[in-house]
Amino acid sequence: MTAPLLDVRDLRTEFRRNDQVVRAVDGLSYQIQPGEAIAIVGESGSGKSVSVRSLLRLLPAHARITSGNVLFEGRDLLRLPESTLRRMRGSQIAFVFQDAMTAFNPTMTIGKQLTEHLLWHHLTDQAGARQRAIEAMGEVGLDRPEVRMRQYPFQLSGGMRQRAMIAMALVSQPRLLIADEPTTALDVTLQRQILDILKAKKRAGMAIVLITHDLGVARYFCDRAIVMYAGKAMEQAPIANLLETPRHPYTRGLLGSSLEIGMGERRLRPIPGNPPNLAFLPPGCPFAERCPLAEDRCRIEPQVLSPIAQDHNVACWKATEGAALHA
Repeated sequence: MTAPLLDVRDLRTEFRRNDQVVRAVDGLSYQIQPGEAIAIVGESGSGKSVSVRSLLRLLPAHARITSGNVLFEGRDLLRLPESTLRRMRGSQIAFVFQDAMTAFNPTMTIGKQLTEHLLWHHLTDQAGARQRAIEAMGEVGLDRPEVRMRQYPFQLSGGMRQRAMIAMALVSQPRLLIADEPTTALDVTLQRQILDILKAKKRAGMAIVLITHDLGVARYFCDRAIVMYAGKAMEQAPIANLLETPRHPYTRGLLGSSLEIGMGERRLRPIPGNPPNLAFLPPGCPFAERCPLAEDRCRIEPQVLSPIAQDHNVACWKATEGAALHA
C-alpha cells in the first residue's frame, strides 16, 4: 500500500480560557490517500473546524497544539518552520474557509486575491495568473469572471463570495484541499455543481478533507467519514457503511435528526440534551448523558476507537463487544 498523502496521528488542541482548559480536539487520528475524500461530521462545537485549522497551525493566540503529528508527504507540518509552512499553504495545501466575508480582504479586488498567491509562490507569471483566475471563477459558476476580477468582496453576494473563495483555493491546483462547509451559502443547484467539480478534482488525484454537517453531501462526494463529538472521533468508517449501518448511538442520532431528498416521509428525531462543557468533560463517554443506551459503565470508563469490522472503528464498548459476540 502506498504511503498516505496526509497522516494525522493523535492530534490534540486546547484553548486556555482564564484558568480553564478547553480540549477542542482530543486524540484525533486518520489518513488520507491521493484521490480520496474524507468527511468530518458532527454538531457545532464538536471540534471539526479546529481539527483542520490545526493541520496548518491556523489557530488563535490562545490555542495550543499539545501533542500529535501531522505528516504531509512525510513532513510533519506541526514542526516545520513557519516560513516553510507558509510556502506550502495555498500552493500544495489549500483551504476553503467557512465564512467567505471574513476570509477575503475587503480592500483588495477579487482578482488581486485570486492571483496574489500564484505570483508569491512563483507558480506562473502575471498573465498566466490572470488567465487561471478567470478560468477558475468560470469553473465554479461565476458569470462574467473578467468583471468579477475588478470587483471588491462587498460587491458580490454571499453565494458569489463563497464560489470565489472556492476558486481561490482551486486555482493553484493543490495536492490537498481542506474545505470547511464549502457549499453552505449556495443553493441546491450550485451545491451540486461545486460538488461535481470537486469530484472531478478528486478523480484527478486531489485529496480532500471536507467539514460538513450535511450527511447528503458526505454521501454524494466522500469515500470515508469521521464522526466527531466533544473533540473526539466517535466512529470512523467507509461512508456507505457509516450511513447504512451506523454503530455508535451518536451517529444514529445525527442520522435521525437529518433529512435527505428521496428519504420519504419520516419524523425528525432530535438528539436530546446539549453537548458537554469541554472544560469539564466527564471521565467516561462524553455522549453518555445524551445516549439512550448509556449505563453506569459508560459514565465511568473511557471509550477508545476499536475495530468492529474492516475499516470500521467505533468508540462504544457496546458496539465493540456486540461485534465480538457475532464474529
